[in-house]
Amino acid sequence: MGREIILHLMEHLVKEYIRGDPIIRFILDNTRIHLLPNMNPDGSELAVEGNCRSGRGRNNINNHDLNRQFPDFFRHNRSHIPIALSTSQSMDPEVQAVIDWMSSIPFVMSLQLHGGNMVANYPYDSFFGEITKNEPALTPDNDMFLHLALTYARLHPTMHLKRPCPSNTNLEFDQGVINGAAWYAFSGGMADYNYLYHGCLELTLEISCCRYPAPELIAQHWKENQNALLSWLQQVHRGIKGFVLDETGSRLANVSISLAYRNVSFMSSARGEYWRVLLPGMYYIEASKDGYEQFRDRVKVPASSTQLESSIFETLLEYNITLQSIQNDKVGQDEEPNKSSAVTLTCRHCTNLCILFVLVFFLFCK
Repeated sequence: MGREIILHLMEHLVKEYIRGDPIIRFILDNTRIHLLPNMNPDGSELAVEGNCRSGRGRNNINNHDLNRQFPDFFRHNRSHIPIALSTSQSMDPEVQAVIDWMSSIPFVMSLQLHGGNMVANYPYDSFFGEITKNEPALTPDNDMFLHLALTYARLHPTMHLKRPCPSNTNLEFDQGVINGAAWYAFSGGMADYNYLYHGCLELTLEISCCRYPAPELIAQHWKENQNALLSWLQQVHRGIKGFVLDETGSRLANVSISLAYRNVSFMSSARGEYWRVLLPGMYYIEASKDGYEQFRDRVKVPASSTQLESSIFETLLEYNITLQSIQNDKVGQDEEPNKSSAVTLTCRHCTNLCILFVLVFFLFCK
C-alpha cells in the first residue's frame, strides 16, 4: 500500500509543480525530499494482492522482519551507534543500506508507510528497563511528535476516528494517534533508531485497513492521504535552522546541538548546517565542540496563523550559532566578551531541508 501512495505522491509533486501550484512550488523549492517506495522487495514479491489480513510478505527472503533489525539504543545500555553496531548480529542488507543512507544525509523528518490498520504511530516503540504492557514511552520531543501525528490524522477523512477499521473491533485509537509502546512495545524499530541516533523525527503511518488492497482501490487511498501528506511535508519548515560558525565566520561540522531540558542531541551537517522542527515558543539552544566554549542562548520560535499553507514560511526561525574558540578566549580574556553568538543572523544558504519517506513492506501493524 505504502509503495503505491509514494508513487502517486511523486507523480503529483511533478505535475503540480509544472502547473504552477504555489504550495507545491514552495515545498519543492525549499525542501529536499527523498522517496524510497519499497524497502522490502522480497516481501513485495511474496505478498498476495487483495490479501487484507495475512502476514505473508511481512518478512524478507531471510524471514526477518526488517523493522526489528535496527540497532537498539535501549537494549545496548544507551550506547552510541558504533558500540551498538559492533554488538549486533550481522544485519540484513536492506537495513544496512538504510543505516548508511541515514548516516550520509542529515534527515530532519521521516515517515514509514504501512498497510493493515489506520493510525499515526509515534515513538518510542521501546522502553528503558523492563517493558510494561500498554504503557506509553515518550520522547523528549513528545510535543512535536504528537503535533505531527495529530496533523496527519485530522487531515485524513477516517484516521481520526477511534475505530476506522471495522474488522479490528478490539482496537481504538483516540483521535487516530497512539504512542508506539502504548500500543505494543518492541525492540529494533527504525523510528526509534532514526530519532535516537540521528535526531530525525519519524512517524509510522498505518494508512489502510487492508494490507494489500486491490488495484482499483489505490486511487481512493491516495485521495484520502493526499492532503495529510502535503501538510506533513510543510511541517518541516517549523522551528529553527541555521549555520554553526566559528568567530571567523567559517562553518563548523559535527557540532553537538541540543535544547535545554530535552535530553537528546543532534549534529550539525558536514556543511555546518543544522535544523530542528519545533512548535512555537521559547527555547534554550546549546552547542558544544572540542576546542570551543560551550554555547547557550535563548531563542523564540514564532507562532503561525491558522492557515498553515499561507503562513508556513513565517514559522521558521533562521538563527546562526557562533562558537568562540577556547584559545582565542584566553588571549582576550581581559577584553569585553564577544556577544556575536547571541545575535540572530539571516541564514541565506540553508533553505533545503531533508525529508525521508520510507516504505517498510506490507505490515498489519508495526
